[in-house]
Amino acid sequence: MIPIKIDVSDFAKKFDFTTQEVRPLVVNTLNALAVRAVELWKEEAKQLGSTRNEYINSIYTLKDGENAVIVGLHGKLPNMLEKGTSPFDMKSGFEKSTKKTRTADGGWYLTIPYKWYTPDTVEESTPKIPADIHKIVKGITERRGVAVSELPSRYQGVLGKRQRIETATKVWDTYTHKSTLWEGMVRSPKNQHSHYVTFRRVSDKSDPDSWIHKGFIARDFLGKALTRMEVNSIVLRSRDNFLKEMGF
Repeated sequence: MIPIKIDVSDFAKKFDFTTQEVRPLVVNTLNALAVRAVELWKEEAKQLGSTRNEYINSIYTLKDGENAVIVGLHGKLPNMLEKGTSPFDMKSGFEKSTKKTRTADGGWYLTIPYKWYTPDTVEESTPKIPADIHKIVKGITERRGVAVSELPSRYQGVLGKRQRIETATKVWDTYTHKSTLWEGMVRSPKNQHSHYVTFRRVSDKSDPDSWIHKGFIARDFLGKALTRMEVNSIVLRSRDNFLKEMGF
């Protein structure tokens, strides 16, 4: 989050304008700066893959008093991407979810959806379905999902795997999931043409190492956007337009 502030007191004094008279200059300059900051920020964020839309939709502007506007970022995941975060255990977060189901023995479980895109999806960083698997899953209309036996034989034993994660204080060894990557895949009910979904179950009995996220490297899209901001040009253009409207 950054505040964009405008001080036109010297300018008003030089041209003998009142505070009310220079108010349109302040408003127009703030708006122009905020619009340009958001525009550049979104351009930087386009390099993201499957998280791009969520990140871009989380960018916001907010008026802060008479002479300032705030440009910021809503949401936990977008801010983790922007600022970076160390490896962490996702299971502790899942346990707090209001969508989890309680079991008779006092435990809990939660079903986690994973989105997969079709082979012709342009974005390089999105998870894509292999073409020969796509030929199979796109023809299945039932909600039961694809069985392992329906997958091409070379994929039937392919298990998901998380690589070893090592930090200065902790090490998580390589972890191999218990099921194949594409087992149970179904078409997304929200958009049948663009992506499909598989599911993983997490519970209080899950392996302690089964839900470790490798973390995010800080992307600093806002910082990169600000280095491209033509602040002086925007301010001077607003000033010149204002003076022209005032008859100077």
